[in-house]
Amino acid sequence: MFLILFLSLLNPCSPQHRKTLDHYLDRWLGNQDGVYLFNYQTGKSLYKYHPKVLQKRFIGGSVFKLISAHYLLQTQDPDTLTAYCSGIARFHGRIGRCSKHSGHNAINLKDAVIQSCNHFFYHQYQQIDPDQWLTLAHQLGVLHHLKKMPQSPFLYAGVPPELSLNYYEAASLITFFATAIPQTPQFKMKKWLRDVILFGTASHVHFKGLGLSGKTGTGLDHQGRYNGVFIGYLTRYPYGIVVNLHQKIGTNAAMIAGDVFYLLTRKKGKNQTK
Repeated sequence: MFLILFLSLLNPCSPQHRKTLDHYLDRWLGNQDGVYLFNYQTGKSLYKYHPKVLQKRFIGGSVFKLISAHYLLQTQDPDTLTAYCSGIARFHGRIGRCSKHSGHNAINLKDAVIQSCNHFFYHQYQQIDPDQWLTLAHQLGVLHHLKKMPQSPFLYAGVPPELSLNYYEAASLITFFATAIPQTPQFKMKKWLRDVILFGTASHVHFKGLGLSGKTGTGLDHQGRYNGVFIGYLTRYPYGIVVNLHQKIGTNAAMIAGDVFYLLTRKKGKNQTK
C-alpha cells in the first residue's frame, strides 16, 4: 500500500486521472482557457489542458500584487503600511474600482493581499521605484520580456494594465512562495495565501482541503474583456496549478483549481478538509 501511495505521488496524473480531468474541464472550459498542473518541488509538468494555449500570454491582474507585497515585505515594516479604500480611485480622468465596490475602508498589507484590495496597491505602487519592482519580478521568474516598466498613467489592480505573463512564468511565481522557508519575508505570505482560500477572494472554492493556498486575479485586456486567473498550490502534496479563464473572473478560476485538486487527490488520505 505504501509503495502504491509513493508511486502515485511521483506520478499523480495517471491516464485515468487525465481522462477524468479532461472530461471535467471539457464540460466547463472553452477553447481559449487553460490549466497547467505541475510539481513545485521538481518543476515537472504533471498535466496540461489545451497545451497550445499555455504558450500564450495573459493579463495577470491581481496576481502581480504578490510581487508588490513581497517588495514591501523586503523594504518596509508591514505593520506600518495602511491605506484607505473608498472603492473608487481616479487616474487622469479614468476611474479604477476596487474588488469590493463599497470599499475596504482602512486596510493593511496582510488584508490587502487576502481581500485583493486594488486601492491599497494603487497607493503603494506610486510610492516605489518601478525599475526596482521590475528587477524583483525578474528574480521571481516573470516579465523577462520587459527591460523597463511601462509608463502608464492608469493602474489596474495596482500595476500598469499592460503587464502580462504566461503559464510557466505564473508557475515560477507561485513556486517561489510555495517553497518558502521560515524566517524569510516570503514565508509570511504563505499563511496569507492560505487565508485567501479560507476568508478572502477565493472563499467560494468548494474544496479547501490539503492546505490549498493561492491568489486570484482578474485581468482586463485592451478590448475591455476580463480574464480570470488563479495561481495556487497544496501544502500536503507538492502540486501547483495555474488556471486562466477567458471572459471570467479570478473567483471562477479558483473554483476550477479547487475542483481539479479534488479530482486529483480525492482517493488519497482519509481527511482532506483541513
